Amino acid sequence: MSPSDQQFGWGNEFEPPYERPTPLDELKCLIRDLSLKEREFELIHPAKASAIEKIMQFGERAVEPLIEAFDTSDLEAKGWIIYLLGVLMDNRVIAPISEYFKVNEEEIHSSEADPLETLDSCEIRRLINEGKQLETRTDSEHSWVDDNANIRE
Repeated sequence: MSPSDQQFGWGNEFEPPYERPTPLDELKCLIRDLSLKEREFELIHPAKASAIEKIMQFGERAVEPLIEAFDTSDLEAKGWIIYLLGVLMDNRVIAPISEYFKVNEEEIHSSEADPLETLDSCEIRRLINEGKQLETRTDSEHSWVDDNANIRE
């Protein structure tokens, strides 16, 4: 055991060292913290704020675990998961999800369920893929126009 392990509490000479959590385990714990409820004097729970910051540091690696956690999360966490997916994916996920809510607006308003309850991880994956395909098509259309503009000159 190294001195730094002892310094950071990863065990000592009398105790066996604890296994360090894997990044995926750490991410799952952070995602669970998105469900923490604020006390009446807080704008956001401090542990939730810390979890959001750390999840954002994971970057694209957090996308799949966030999607997987969506179905089992409460409404508070679902809202934060959608927000984080939008931040981590350069808003590619927000536009399709927003469109999903617009298209299904009548169904959502007629039910007593919260709009986020009508969405599941399979639907999020489908919407993300749609957003990626739309972005790819848009990028290829712009590159075609740019190539033709160069030819005319």
